[in-house]
Amino acid sequence: MNSEAGSDAADQKSERKKPSRLVRFVATINEKLREYCAKKKKETPQDKFSRRLANATVVIAVFTLVSVGVGALTYTAIKGQLDVMQGQLNEMKSTGRQTDALIAANQKLADAAVKQAQAAAASASAIQGQLDVMQRQLDQMKTAADAAKITAESTKQSADATIALERPYLFLNIIKLVQPKGPTDSAPYIDYSFINVGRVPGVLKLFYVECLILKELPSIPEFHQSKFKRADNAIGAGAAVGSNTTPLTLPKCARIQVANA
Repeated sequence: MNSEAGSDAADQKSERKKPSRLVRFVATINEKLREYCAKKKKETPQDKFSRRLANATVVIAVFTLVSVGVGALTYTAIKGQLDVMQGQLNEMKSTGRQTDALIAANQKLADAAVKQAQAAAASASAIQGQLDVMQRQLDQMKTAADAAKITAESTKQSADATIALERPYLFLNIIKLVQPKGPTDSAPYIDYSFINVGRVPGVLKLFYVECLILKELPSIPEFHQSKFKRADNAIGAGAAVGSNTTPLTLPKCARIQVANA
């Protein structure tokens, strides 16, 4: 008796410790849900799209299977009740006509969808053609822009060359030692002039003249800024101006200094 009582008590304890099937089922569902949520958080956008597409495919498949099952059951019921429903044949024929009308309507919708797809393909082809035309136009515009740039550069070079040609060029023309009283003249002077060999008139704004007798020319000429004088002499193309021109426009170099003696 005592052993049987102990066995019963142990069975009761094991039954209390062992969870019911419902609790295990709920716990399993919760575990699966937690795993699913954790996996869902780690999904990439591509994985989400794939999962949704798979879910949609499953729903469509289930709906298709349900529709097939319903159709099969309906067909079985109709087949089993064929004898009973003989009197309802006209109504079934009417239902068949309605089904034909639905099939015809669905066929029209399918044809319309095909036409829309063909129109979309034609539109895409037309857009691609427009893009090709635009690309060719862009290439032509780039070529024209490059040609315009080259033309502008050539025009600038031509203008620079014209400016370089159409400008005055002043050079020393005549330098001559003049001794009116002969070689022993104590007051000699130097005649000099500038000639404009350019193609347009020029204006001599400043001048500086200093006459020196040197043993050799310096490597760097020395200029005295304070001795520069304003002239404002206009020199025409091919004309000359200096101390020996008429009328006298520039002073003679009469003070000859001896340097490096």
